[in-house]
Amino acid sequence: MSAKTHLIHNYSSVKLSTDQVELYATLTGGHIAPVNFNLDGHQVSPYAINPWVDEEIGDDMPDLLKVLRGDFFCLPFGVSDCSPHPHGATANLDWSLVSSENQKLTFEIIPNDIGGRVIKEISLVDGQYAIYQKHSISGIEGFFNYGHHPILEFPEQGGPFAIRTSPFIFGQVYPNSLEDPAMGGYSSLKAGATFTALDQVPLAAGATTSLLEYPARDGFEDLVLFAAKQGDLAWTVVTFDGYAWISLKNPKQFPSSLFWISNGGRHYAPWNGRHRRRLGIEDVCSYFHEGVESSRTNQLPNGIPTVAEFSKANPTVLNQIQMIHPLDSDFGVVESIEQDDTGNGVWLFNSDDNKVFAPVDWKFVGV
Repeated sequence: MSAKTHLIHNYSSVKLSTDQVELYATLTGGHIAPVNFNLDGHQVSPYAINPWVDEEIGDDMPDLLKVLRGDFFCLPFGVSDCSPHPHGATANLDWSLVSSENQKLTFEIIPNDIGGRVIKEISLVDGQYAIYQKHSISGIEGFFNYGHHPILEFPEQGGPFAIRTSPFIFGQVYPNSLEDPAMGGYSSLKAGATFTALDQVPLAAGATTSLLEYPARDGFEDLVLFAAKQGDLAWTVVTFDGYAWISLKNPKQFPSSLFWISNGGRHYAPWNGRHRRRLGIEDVCSYFHEGVESSRTNQLPNGIPTVAEFSKANPTVLNQIQMIHPLDSDFGVVESIEQDDTGNGVWLFNSDDNKVFAPVDWKFVGV
């Protein structure tokens, strides 16, 4: 169909909006950003836009890096021999707009790496600060990894800001070399270290550090994985000044999450030390970012899945929610989240067990 597109940070994008949310989705790679949330007369825009967006980037750079912003869907996830695109064609190539109506955008792509077809649906609901995403995958056969890849940018002023997660059963720092100092890349966490609490993560130099506050560890890039406790709803929440950013997922579909902690540790192009105060909070079924080949070897303990089986006979549907919710200045940190039994929202709790109700259809994720 024909629909109005907008040139947003040099990429053709389609707009979707309500009184609460205004978002833009790029045709290239299907990246969602900027996203502007309207809070009592002022806007907040937590999703990151890459700092080289207005610069000429070499043709040898993948489209993913050229457009890099906000959230995007990756299939397969990571760098894979079976795909010429990091994080798959879904995060790099052009999507076709199928429809734009009833507060929903629908796109499709025929991936040139794994084949098949992927339908992307992005929806908003009046009165909510939630972004609903549905990806329907058909026409592929076999085991693949996948994930959502939201990147948040933390304000230069204020902080550090609090991060909390639902209970997890396993946590590990990426076990191989994430960055090479000889190439201008630096990491701070101890490679391969396991942890049971996000405030006790081993450093390469000894002692431990906390991942419950950010920004932190200026000048470093790190990657950690933690696998959610199986059950109902799994979540991650970041408490900013005046609001909380939240991701909601079904741990059966997205067993793990990655924290890509990007705080100026890459000094090679196009990063050049400028990608700072960013945090990727990536809900995945994957073995870190290594790609489908590594993920198929099932390297995580306790039977934690790192791939899912896809069938041409039965399309796979993956749903996920990202949202914010305003907070009073005296609320403090969101320490935990519980779903309301009605299915109409979630409760945000602080350390004093005070709670705030955030409207959202959490049953959308299939729990």
